[in-house]
This record gives sequence, C-alpha cells and structure tokens, in this order.
Amino acid sequence: MVFVVCALLALVAIVYVVYVQPGTTPVPAPDPQLGYLLEKKAVLYENLRDLNLEYRMGKLSDDDYQRLKQQCQFEIGGVMAQIESHQGSASARAAEPPVASPPSTREPRSHRGEQICPFCGAGNSWQNKFCGECGEKLAEVAQESKQ
Repeated sequence: MVFVVCALLALVAIVYVVYVQPGTTPVPAPDPQLGYLLEKKAVLYENLRDLNLEYRMGKLSDDDYQRLKQQCQFEIGGVMAQIESHQGSASARAAEPPVASPPSTREPRSHRGEQICPFCGAGNSWQNKFCGECGEKLAEVAQESKQ
C-alpha cells in the first residue's frame, strides 16, 4: 500500500514538472515612450561626460563650461521628471507643474549651498534634484540639508 502511494506521488510530481511550464505568464510589452525617455537620458549623460572631459582638457572656458553644464543638467532633470511621472512612482510630483525657467534664472551662485551625493561623492547645489555626475536622485538629501 505504501509503495502504491509513493508511486502515485512520484507520478504526480513527474506530470507536474513535465506539463506545467514555468514561463507561461505573458511578459508585458515594453512601453515605447519609456524606452525613448531612457535612451534620451543615456544620451544626455553621455553629453555631460563629454562636456566634463572637454573642460578638463582645457577646450572650454570656465564660463562656457558652467553655462553648458547647467543647460545639460536642466535637460536631464526634465527627462528624469518625465520618466518618474511616466512610471507613476511619484504621483505627487506628476501633479506638480513642470519647471518653466532654466537654471540660469535662479538665485545667484554665491547664495547656493552644496550637498554631497551619497552615491558618488560629487558636490551639488542644494537645489538640484539629481546628481550632476551620476544622476542619482538627491531630492530627499536636499530637503534634509536645507533644514
């Protein structure tokens, strides 16, 4: 009797392994809009790395470098905000209106504090939401450093 029960359990296990396929759940199709935004983010970060390299090689003046870096960071911030709102991870931020003015219209540079990115150690303005070097989110760090 025990032999019959063991054989029956073994047969059920074999049937389960053979006939139930683990990959039967459908894979959701990738979102083309999100793919575009992620590709644009990668291109902008590559542009920022190239800009840093050209500045370090002496091809750009300090003023040009700061202006171009701010423009690039502003574009990256916009793309990151679009990605965040598209993914629905920050529904509160998706309701906020987009920033209309570029960083050059913000308060003078001498009044800005700095914060250190916890991921790469780079210095950033306390107004930045994302690190200018690695692109990681700085919003929580900025709020803590302002208080």
